[in-house]
Amino acid sequence: DLRRVIGEFRDGGGEGKEVLVQVHLSWAPDEREAERIAVDQWGTNIFSSGIMWNLELPTQFEEVRGTTIEQVRSSVIVSSDLAVHLDALAEIAELGVDGMYLHHVGQQQTAFIEAFGENVVPQLARIA
Repeated sequence: DLRRVIGEFRDGGGEGKEVLVQVHLSWAPDEREAERIAVDQWGTNIFSSGIMWNLELPTQFEEVRGTTIEQVRSSVIVSSDLAVHLDALAEIAELGVDGMYLHHVGQQQTAFIEAFGENVVPQLARIA
């Protein structure tokens, strides 16, 4: 989908303009924790905007929960393995994007920033 969107952007007058993408990620040192974070924090974001616009109360958000990790993986890169994240980000870089915003969907950012700052971003910069 991203390849198609970038192609249409460039064909529609965006040739030579910067392409930046936001990539949603869920990482934790433990795989189950990375999955738990993804479902907990991003589980309702997989629904169409039409559904989400019609939720008025916090209790209604709880009613639409029940999404699976497989559903969340359609929009979030989820893994405890930093190499999995690096590979996925490298694939996105190969599409010719000019930059990426890495969005860890979890609430605890420090460990994510340290792990990605030390192990992912430097390698990604060399690849890109």
